[in-house]
Amino acid sequence: MENQNENQVISEIIRTLPTDYYATEQSKNYYRQYDGCDDFLISDKLIEEIWEFFNQKILNLSDLGNKDIPASVSVLHTNSGAGRILEKAPRNTTLFAFNIDYVCKRITDILCQDKSQKGEYFSNIRDISQYFIARETNNSRKYDIVITQPMPDMTFYRGVECDEELSKSDPLEYYTTRSLNFVEDNGFLVVIYQPNQSEEIRSIVKNLNLKIHHIVKLEDLEHIGYESIILSKK
Repeated sequence: MENQNENQVISEIIRTLPTDYYATEQSKNYYRQYDGCDDFLISDKLIEEIWEFFNQKILNLSDLGNKDIPASVSVLHTNSGAGRILEKAPRNTTLFAFNIDYVCKRITDILCQDKSQKGEYFSNIRDISQYFIARETNNSRKYDIVITQPMPDMTFYRGVECDEELSKSDPLEYYTTRSLNFVEDNGFLVVIYQPNQSEEIRSIVKNLNLKIHHIVKLEDLEHIGYESIILSKK
């Protein structure tokens, strides 16, 4: 009950903040207590392993960088929650956050406010299914890294998606499949899922003919939460 009350207080505060609000570190820590977003139970270790993989895989994210690839690495999080993953993104990234929950969006904005001031962070109240309302399209913007965390209650797409068969799929299959439309040809897709979905995600990966680069499994984590798989197109 105490957490529910605290969530309500934080939610009410967030909804009154001006668009140009800039949070102190103390305020950021307070907003991090909000547990009403999908990413609240993601372990810090999982987040660290995801970014460590990319620090090693993409030279442009290392401290030295890559003079042959001077541009920033683009990252899209299809449902950024309260920004726990994006907040810890490497410096040489440009972040794009989608959310359909206003409070979660604003908390993500607050935690990524320094990158926003540098023109390296952008957010929208949006679901990726809205790109497929009228027809199948592959004209959406592409990103070097796309992160998605399909939750069982994420069924917004069922009243939006133009592909009738795909609209009947469960959230894990839907958001894994549709997120691929936003991945650059040489880019990566990160799917965060619940431990009991391990077999399902492997089946989805096989059907989509994707390459598995890295898996963070439950036994690798200090706390029960989520697992992740990093994929690319073959």
